[in-house]
Amino acid sequence: MVGKLMKHELRAIFRVLMWFMIAVALLSVLMRVTLELVHPFSGPVVVGSSAIGLTLMRFSITFFWYLSVAALSCAGSVMCLVRFFKSLFTGEGYMTFSLPVTPTQLLVAKFLSAFIVTLSCLVEIALSVLIAVPFEEFSILWNDISFVLPEISAFLSAEPLFTTELVLLLVVMIPMGLVYLFLIASIGQLFTKGRVIITIALYYGASFLIGIVLSVLLIPLLQLGYTLSMHIVMWAFIVLIAAFDVGGFFIIRYILSHKVNLVV
Repeated sequence: MVGKLMKHELRAIFRVLMWFMIAVALLSVLMRVTLELVHPFSGPVVVGSSAIGLTLMRFSITFFWYLSVAALSCAGSVMCLVRFFKSLFTGEGYMTFSLPVTPTQLLVAKFLSAFIVTLSCLVEIALSVLIAVPFEEFSILWNDISFVLPEISAFLSAEPLFTTELVLLLVVMIPMGLVYLFLIASIGQLFTKGRVIITIALYYGASFLIGIVLSVLLIPLLQLGYTLSMHIVMWAFIVLIAAFDVGGFFIIRYILSHKVNLVV
């Protein structure tokens, strides 16, 4: 049943998201063509008014390409959040909760679908950069960073525990953003009037409070790490983030089981 839920969810999201992805792909190709026309390492040398026109076209397409990439990087999360809110906490929720599925299955389908959407957007952006940016630019960037790679590799080889901690930290951080968004949306739907405005206010208010808490705790944690061991700091972050992921999931599940406030 989770697979069927995911299929329906992904269809609804990509029905809109695909237009962002098509725009990014087209602008990437156009940007590469204009870069090749006026790039100093390739293409014919153009002078006079034609050069000015090509340069203006290049800057225009580059500007819109940056905008499209930025829009796509946000659109995936926004679409997942909209689908989460609309399919569970509006009139559509009557149909959703009439299905023979548990709240856990609903959440698993939502999270897995959101992960697929996020990964698809990241892959699209990476391919867009590879298409739009000439190889010479990557060569320059590689030359700038290649000298530090042996040092990083040597450090990670000498500190296998630190490498393991980095991997674990990455694993627990992957669902954190989605858990946070879905948790805020689940709490915001508890209000009947002005629920959208209240949800937005909750998001920014909670983000502000979390920022303050992190700024207060970060310095003591770093001092503790310098005094004793940085491994303590790493495990503190791993445990805290993992606790937030698990706790947020169960809070959302509890809300879906007992506190859903459907508003048509």
